[in-house]
Amino acid sequence: MWRDLKKAYEDAEEAYGKIDQTISVATISRNRMSRIRRVCRDILRKQELDGLLEQLGDVIALPEDAASLVTENERKDAETGARIGTLKIQLERAETELE
Repeated sequence: MWRDLKKAYEDAEEAYGKIDQTISVATISRNRMSRIRRVCRDILRKQELDGLLEQLGDVIALPEDAASLVTENERKDAETGARIGTLKIQLERAETELE
């Protein structure tokens, strides 16, 4: 009877060892698959962006100060618009005085 219990204990211990080993292998595999999934998403996104860039074709490179040039020209356009408005009012007054 004692030998039977010892044999059952050893068999159970061996089964637990195999289960632990199987769990370790499954955990390693799961971690590897998680990394692959994360990287795969990034790779797919990069491929999408590369496709979009390819569809755009050649793009003209703007100078580094392009944003400030645009801002400056927009300001000048606004000032010119204000001057035109003032001159328009003065022109209308002059026309009414001539009539």
